[in-house]
Amino acid sequence: MSVLDQKKKHRRVLRTLFTKNANELDSLLSVSEERDEKATRECKVSMELMQGKHDQLTVINSEILELMLESEASENDIGTECENSEEYKRKYLDLQCKYESVFKCVANEEISLAKVDIKSCASVGQRRFKLPTIIFKTFDGNVKNWMPFWAQFQKVHNDESIDPWWK
Repeated sequence: MSVLDQKKKHRRVLRTLFTKNANELDSLLSVSEERDEKATRECKVSMELMQGKHDQLTVINSEILELMLESEASENDIGTECENSEEYKRKYLDLQCKYESVFKCVANEEISLAKVDIKSCASVGQRRFKLPTIIFKTFDGNVKNWMPFWAQFQKVHNDESIDPWWK
């Protein structure tokens, strides 16, 4: 048995396992909107398994393609191999998008529930303060007035933990 035949046999096994994982994940994602912790965990495990199989398939597909190019296989055979590889990649990306959209919705619901809890807690002990308005020093263009002007912004500018958008 040639190396190419061995690789193709190995790929057949991987494709079978990938298809099983993909079908399992698809059925788990298609179940009702309400997921308990166990169903969520099963979805995540199934997705991880499918990602592993996809990575292995990608590697073995590239090895098979290299061997086919070295053995001077026909263009039709190489094209068929590439199309079959793309089919599995498309299936993987489709399920990955579905997985991300389902769990993005779940995460958004959890965030909105957390915001409601925070707002309700904050409103219980809410007090009103009359604070003076902050007036920043203005820069008049004089070089000797630059340091006091810059000092009021420098701490925020140098703080790496603040997102640049907020600066």
